[in-house]
Amino acid sequence: MATIDNYQRQLGILAGLKENIGIVRNAFISSQQKYREQIEQAAMQKYMGDYVEQLKIRFAELASVMEEIFQVLQRTEMEIETQRTRLNQLIAQAQQPS
Repeated sequence: MATIDNYQRQLGILAGLKENIGIVRNAFISSQQKYREQIEQAAMQKYMGDYVEQLKIRFAELASVMEEIFQVLQRTEMEIETQRTRLNQLIAQAQQPS
């Protein structure tokens, strides 16, 4: 029974990790949208100089870094799902009569 409890505790940890990944992803998506809106507003207000161009360059740099982070998050989610499946199989095996 302790083994099953341990597996279930690990499942809870994995669920928390997956939830946190979703929060991080949503925060990044929100940041991208706000930055995009800032660029659009600057362009509409016809700022002088290369302010808009600098914003676009920074956004491209940010988007590149964020894409790398999204890929790490995606790989982590896949690993979490693999571990979750494995733990569920172990729980099922532990619950079967000997």
